[in-house]
Amino acid sequence: MTPRRLRVLVLILTGGLALGLTLAAWRAARDGAESEARNRFDVRAAEFVLAIRGRMLDYEQVLRGAAGLLAASQSVAADEWRDYVATIQIERAYPGIVGIGHVSWDDGGDRPVAKVDYIEPLDDANRRAVGFDMAAEPARRRAMERARDSGEAAITRALTLVQDAAEPRPSGFLMFLPVFRRGAVTETVIARRATLAGFIYAPFRFADLIAGSIGAAPGFDLRLLDVSQDAAPVELYRSVASAALGEDPRFSRIDTFRVGQRVWRLEAASLPAFEQEVASGRPALILASGLAITALLLIVVWSLATTRERARELAQHMTVALRASDERLQLALASSHLALFDWDVPAGLVQLSAEWSVMLGGPPEPTLAPARKLELLVHPDEAHAVMAEIRSLLRGDTDEYRVEHRVRTLQGGWKWIESSARVNERDKEGRALRVTGANADITERKAVEELKNEFIATVSHELRTPLTSMLGSLALMNEGAAGDLPPEARKFTEIAYANTERLADLVNDILDIERIEAGGVELSLRAVPLGELLERAFELNAGYAERFGARFELELAPKGLSVRADRDRLMQVLTNLLSNAAKHSPRGAAVTVKVEERGAAARLSVIDRGPGIAAEFRARLFGKFEQADRSRGGTGLGLAISKALIERMDGRIGCESEPGRGSTFWIELPRA
Repeated sequence: MTPRRLRVLVLILTGGLALGLTLAAWRAARDGAESEARNRFDVRAAEFVLAIRGRMLDYEQVLRGAAGLLAASQSVAADEWRDYVATIQIERAYPGIVGIGHVSWDDGGDRPVAKVDYIEPLDDANRRAVGFDMAAEPARRRAMERARDSGEAAITRALTLVQDAAEPRPSGFLMFLPVFRRGAVTETVIARRATLAGFIYAPFRFADLIAGSIGAAPGFDLRLLDVSQDAAPVELYRSVASAALGEDPRFSRIDTFRVGQRVWRLEAASLPAFEQEVASGRPALILASGLAITALLLIVVWSLATTRERARELAQHMTVALRASDERLQLALASSHLALFDWDVPAGLVQLSAEWSVMLGGPPEPTLAPARKLELLVHPDEAHAVMAEIRSLLRGDTDEYRVEHRVRTLQGGWKWIESSARVNERDKEGRALRVTGANADITERKAVEELKNEFIATVSHELRTPLTSMLGSLALMNEGAAGDLPPEARKFTEIAYANTERLADLVNDILDIERIEAGGVELSLRAVPLGELLERAFELNAGYAERFGARFELELAPKGLSVRADRDRLMQVLTNLLSNAAKHSPRGAAVTVKVEERGAAARLSVIDRGPGIAAEFRARLFGKFEQADRSRGGTGLGLAISKALIERMDGRIGCESEPGRGSTFWIELPRA
């Protein structure tokens, strides 16, 4: 095989291997992101079911309280009933109840008669219900008979309320709680039928029930149906009109549960708003990074393959190192099973699903445990932070919490979990009464994060170190250390030097952005005088500006102005902005730096006279691997690194630009 064919074969194999590893890492990241999004959807959908069931239990307790009022007295007058309903404030404390009424029962005639004696609050709509014979309508009568025979609360199927007589379709349902004569023995069905005195009842509207228990639920299409066996399924509620829905949802879930002897089904589907909320940019970043590294690797391999045998061996070594690192990245985040929990805050008891026991290494069985006992399972290093988040949630400082921490397993080891929850119910003073949420096993995800750190270390050692050696060797060859090279050979060494330099810049930038995002960059924040910093920045970047025919000038700045920042990292950001401005300025133009006070902050602006930035690109300006003009060179990571560093220093960074009139990049930092 000729040397040229061998080089082409090596190039094809290297490119195919790098591309394959990139695609494998991208698929793993994509699957992990999809699994995480699915878990978040399932948790929210399960919370909806728990909220509806909890709200229905609350409604039943309200009726039992009214039944207790009747049991304590031989009779209750209309004004006493009005005072009782006004006291419990159903409109505010129990949204969804249209009213609370009393129905008397008389089965001495040809058929039973069940008339509404009184109902409160007695508004215009409820006034239409007074005197209405519930037993005259089959659906209402069947529900009352079920309540009478069972001695428990029962609800009707979907029907049109007397209060909503003009509605074209069923608008709600009724809940009946039987009331027996005082002192009666009600242990058998026959006894209950013989001693029935009447019912406490409440009408509900489905829309009010959902609004009171779930709220708006943005990003979700919710459909509630009655699927009891005594009739065909009936739609009770739909949050989004069917005609308004587009393509099939990305996520969907069906939960069936029993409410008052009827069976309801909640069908939840995701809408674009939720799908956008859980969208992850990590797969795209991994793909873009992998493709960029693959392209630059091919350039370097080709350049090295046409120069020296040692360079070819080094490229092969780099390929092996990259393959070993990328193989570790193929470990996908496995889908973690959810352990749902329901915390009764006043009682201090937490009900957990069977998956919790499995997570801890035990058999699959539900768990009821004191909250204090569960706190003791948290790893001591994370216990303080976890309890702070929980206290913040209970106080109402946040709507929900999401914390990653370790818990002790039954075998004595430690397992990483992600715990998320929200308060579903508070009392009138705002104290949390019920908290629901889920725990997910993220041990494998933590393992993947550890592999990522190993990958960064591998890249740093196995790629950056050889690149430094290559740059030095190629520079010496270009300077004549190996003797005068033929013109064709010099051309190839210059190309190899330029491409290796670009690859080194990309590797350094990728390592920087990864360290910043992982919290691995330690900042030393102290007072930094801006005048002294700018003088040094102009001096360091003067040579770069001369290369593009540009010059730096400073507008008059406030004397003695300092900011609270890390001096070296601020210099890195300023160097990036100055070099970008010089690179995009017309020859002979000035790059102006302006410093001004902005209240408790100081603003530093870098102004160029270049072509400006198109409006459609500005939203992506500080993204990773984003370049408006790739002909100018660069890695596309400089602004992303600058943004991450400035935000770590409690500052802001932005850009103002108009095509044809230049650009202004500004930084705001707290004054020292």
